[in-house]
Amino acid sequence: MHPIETLTLLKFFHHYTIGLCLGVSTIILTFYFYIVAWGHIEKPALKMMQIVVKVLRIGMVLIVIAELATLLYHFQSGLASYWLDNPSLYARLTIFTIIVVNAAAMQTKKISMWVGPVLAGGSWYSYFFINAWPHISANYFAVMCSYLVWLAVFGALLTGLRIYLTPRPQHQLAENSAAAS
Repeated sequence: MHPIETLTLLKFFHHYTIGLCLGVSTIILTFYFYIVAWGHIEKPALKMMQIVVKVLRIGMVLIVIAELATLLYHFQSGLASYWLDNPSLYARLTIFTIIVVNAAAMQTKKISMWVGPVLAGGSWYSYFFINAWPHISANYFAVMCSYLVWLAVFGALLTGLRIYLTPRPQHQLAENSAAAS
């Protein structure tokens, strides 16, 4: 196979796995906010959530395989120095590491369910955009600062959504409606 064809297939596989993970992560966030809105989770929804999380974990393994295959391709083709000089590579690897550590922390309940979804969703979207624009002309520090600003904005949006959707006790609702009259 011609080297360009190999690189094209690697890029396609890499982009496919990122798209899979981004979509599944979005579904997980949607499920999470469904649970917040209802105040509990029913058994069928819990089972579906577990299946979706397993698909995300499979996608994450596929991303690791794609990253390693791309790295091996660049070393084999003699383009490693160019590829390793790209700040988006290091930002991408840093953000993916944050995704993996956050996933483990959420799985073991070592991180707040206010912070975990922000890191998960915000990081997946950041990872996607960094891969969509692989030749970022900014340095690593600037890319990571942009990532942190994005997490703050994403966190504010998700916090607002969670507060809006969180069920209130019935007596509080009655007091609020009486006060409004």
